[in-house]
Amino acid sequence: MGLLMLPEFRTGPTRADVEAQWRALIEGRLSRQDVHVWAAQWVGVPEARVVDPMVENGLLHLHGFSMESPSAGAAKTYMHPDDAVTAALERWRRDCVRFDQDPVGFLSERRAAARAYAAREAREEGERD
Repeated sequence: MGLLMLPEFRTGPTRADVEAQWRALIEGRLSRQDVHVWAAQWVGVPEARVVDPMVENGLLHLHGFSMESPSAGAAKTYMHPDDAVTAALERWRRDCVRFDQDPVGFLSERRAAARAYAAREAREEGERD
């Protein structure tokens, strides 16, 4: 009988790791593509083990900061300008504190906000048709 091979499980980064990457991006020590590649090791990878929802949220931010805006000009522009990247870090840090105080309540509020956003988008889409 053959040896049973289990998938490799990678332990995810910590909040400190996420913040270090974010700060390196803000300070210009890493590029948007660098942090995208770093975060991509865990974003959407089933065998990756990210157990802290706030780490997962931070990884999603870092993964998305490299998204470019469609533009007619030759200059590269990003969906998230530099000041938005900085503001997102501060918001994420505040959210980490709120999550730690009441994880269930925080996640419940986030789910309710997502449902309200989706309902609003559906209404607006219906109005455009």
